[in-house]
Amino acid sequence: MNDKSCDPAVAQHATIPIQLPDFLAYWWVVGMETLVGSGEVINVAAIVQPANGPSQIRQNIAPAMLISMFGAAGKGVVSIVDETMTDVQKQLDAGVRVEALQMPFGGFDVGEPRECAAHDIDEVFGIAVKLSTGFSESKFGRNKTAT
Repeated sequence: MNDKSCDPAVAQHATIPIQLPDFLAYWWVVGMETLVGSGEVINVAAIVQPANGPSQIRQNIAPAMLISMFGAAGKGVVSIVDETMTDVQKQLDAGVRVEALQMPFGGFDVGEPRECAAHDIDEVFGIAVKLSTGFSESKFGRNKTAT
């Protein structure tokens, strides 16, 4: 048997090129109650706070999806989500801690913090989308050379 791949002496010196994630962050989902008092919530955005660097908010559900879900009221919902995102980003830029954010409209709430290790902030947002919604698409975990 000439196969040296199982030889402990060869395996001891074999290395696997892997880059472990070193970008540490917390992320939160921003939920929107679809009908006030209904208890039905959809996650419309995610906030990421890196260990080093400024916090950001990004929408994680496409405006077209909101319009499809809410019909004639969809454009109004898109506008409310947009205004909420703009207002929250201004608060984050002003140094307001995520736990102290004030939502500009009723029915919006920030979820519990989750820890994350990734390669960059975009990957954290991808993870947040994957773990918090069923209506969005993430590139996290995809082979970059695949079409």
